[in-house]
Amino acid sequence: MAYLNEQMLILGAGNTGCGMAADFESRRAGSTTLWAAPGHDRVFQKIKNQGNLPAYQDLSGTFYPELTQDLGAALARARVVIVTTPATGQDEIIDAIIDAAGGGKVDCSKAFLFFNSGKMVAPIAKKRLDAAGVVFKNIGENGKSPYTSRVDEHPTKGTVRLRLNGYKGRLHVAGLDPIDAADRRELDKLFSMQLIYVSNILKLNLLMQYFIHPATMLANISPVETHEAKRFYRDLMTESVCELAETTHGLTLSVAEALGFKNMEGMLEAFKKDYNSEATTLYEFAQTCEELNRRPGLPVSMTSRQLVEDILFYAVPVVSIAKALGIEGTARTIVEGWIAQTTVIYKKDCWAEGRKLEDFGLPANATKAQILAVFNAKAD
Repeated sequence: MAYLNEQMLILGAGNTGCGMAADFESRRAGSTTLWAAPGHDRVFQKIKNQGNLPAYQDLSGTFYPELTQDLGAALARARVVIVTTPATGQDEIIDAIIDAAGGGKVDCSKAFLFFNSGKMVAPIAKKRLDAAGVVFKNIGENGKSPYTSRVDEHPTKGTVRLRLNGYKGRLHVAGLDPIDAADRRELDKLFSMQLIYVSNILKLNLLMQYFIHPATMLANISPVETHEAKRFYRDLMTESVCELAETTHGLTLSVAEALGFKNMEGMLEAFKKDYNSEATTLYEFAQTCEELNRRPGLPVSMTSRQLVEDILFYAVPVVSIAKALGIEGTARTIVEGWIAQTTVIYKKDCWAEGRKLEDFGLPANATKAQILAVFNAKAD
């Protein structure tokens, strides 16, 4: 695939989408198209009005990604399509792709569809897209976003600029089908950090440390709801919060072991590698990681993505798989409690709304073999 001569299409002009647009353009000017859905385009329209995307901090400059809201035309030119919206918006993005390309309107068969922080969406997306006649060469996911970034919106001038707080040292990626050598070479050129190619999307997600967010949010409801001027990691992640996060990460490790996955990582080990840290405890990491503690600022509410997204699209599927595989214990009990707490806060049944085995077309008591098959995965 000649990615260097084709457009990189980024769907979503939020923090990560703008981060990718600026990063890609900083190294390959003219390579990037940025799209935003009507009704979700506040930042997009401000970039359009000012004529550029300025960035500062760890990436400094003024960048000029191509802007479009004609998704069909953008898909026709794209060879990599990266969905950067939160998991709560993935269904809308799939709907938009189907509307733009379904029924043979656009040939996407040479393009690689990629979900940033996809949280196991790939097999669900493939099933829906295939049914609509939209076939991509491959559908992949990466784990955590490649940057810590924020879009700063001026309160009165109507302008925006990207604050890229830091690059992660590595990025985990996987595809529903194996990512071949040619595609790997091109993806290595696309992203600036080391790419870790994982054998399958299920293992990729179990390598992530998403339980760090619910542990911190649910232990700090008052500071979040009263909008205290604190830092999420340094100020909210006490030693006890860190202990909760690491304990619950043990559930993901138990699920991975039951599925036959090897070479997994503990939470501290993973964060040390992501941020090139020498911390000896998770608490020390939270206190000393400069990239995560640049400025005060907590999530705007208890229904922010740091809680709701990680409960619906990570806690629920992990517990659903754990139940099917007969995994019990303290870690599962804690996570099930988080799901119940978030149901009260979110005012929706998080178990019903979340991504369970049934959403992948499996029974609640699916076998190991059935679970692996949905993700085109094998035990290590």
